[in-house]
Amino acid sequence: MLLTASAALLLSFALPQSQDRIFLRNGQVLAVDKVNTETYSEVTYRKGGSDGRKPANEVLSVSHSLNGRPLADYADAMELMESGDFRRAIGRFEEALQNKDLAGEARYAWTKQHGLWNMLLCSAALGDLNAIIATNDRLLAAVPNTFFYPQALVKKAEALQDKKDLKGAEGVFKQLQGDVGSKGLHEEWARKAELGLVLLDGSLAPADKQRRLEGIAEKNKASAEFADVASRARVEVGNAMVDAGQYQDAKVRFQAILDAGTTDSAILAGAYSGLGDCAFNLGVQAQSDPKKSSPLFEDAALNFLRVAATYPAEYRLAARAMCFAGMSMNYMGKRPDAMQMARKLKLNYPNSVWKQKLFTELQLAG
Repeated sequence: MLLTASAALLLSFALPQSQDRIFLRNGQVLAVDKVNTETYSEVTYRKGGSDGRKPANEVLSVSHSLNGRPLADYADAMELMESGDFRRAIGRFEEALQNKDLAGEARYAWTKQHGLWNMLLCSAALGDLNAIIATNDRLLAAVPNTFFYPQALVKKAEALQDKKDLKGAEGVFKQLQGDVGSKGLHEEWARKAELGLVLLDGSLAPADKQRRLEGIAEKNKASAEFADVASRARVEVGNAMVDAGQYQDAKVRFQAILDAGTTDSAILAGAYSGLGDCAFNLGVQAQSDPKKSSPLFEDAALNFLRVAATYPAEYRLAARAMCFAGMSMNYMGKRPDAMQMARKLKLNYPNSVWKQKLFTELQLAG
């Protein structure tokens, strides 16, 4: 079974093992003597006196041994990242990358791409869009053939989209599509780019966007290789229904996704966020009747809080969920709870547009 990008993100947060390990998408784990190279084409390794290789599309992630004194700063950064102290982790990764003992040793060359990728993940966890973009560019300049090449481009495109730079995001997704041919990337990246481009296309009417997304879901559902693309497309069909004001139909769609029993955190977070959106918008429509609107806002707040508390690694949804949970509480007349949510949002995502939106809604300074 193909594991998803969100699973890879969570696995990347895990502390590394005492020896090099290669985590495969089929669930197998290879313990090896040494991982030699990691590129977007393949991962090569040494085991038991023999050399081996795995195509990059079969590899979920790589974990390196942190034995050796020069890796102390890097090991500290990984521990900080695992504990959720992402700001300090970024600083410690930077210190590790500036360590001459690491930079001058071929056996530690892997720390450059892994350190920068982990810094990008930390910036993503903080919702720092500018840092995601800058670290992506730094990673691809420092290690052009990095194993993380396609993942990093997706992160950059999403960050540009969240910054409302739709042309920039479109350019990155088109670059990714082209790289499938020119760099030999796996077909999954072309399909993810196709989905990303449909979501960016502001010229599509809601009904047309729904049809395009349904088509992508149908095209990708037959193969386990592309199951996460199909699932993401189904969530986005529901979101398109919300945009079209079809809240009851969207609610049925999101509940069906949950009832299907997926364990993919990105899909679960998207579905619960969608249910929150449905309840919130129905609450706004019924706002003149508190007996009808209050239960809807309460349902919205519960769904949004589930996203923020259970799926924090889904950074694009977590900050937004905290914002709308706070707005729902405010509509219910629970301003103290809404203000507490605003403080948490500021603490966790100080640079997020969603922090500013909630502060504006509550008429708070800062």
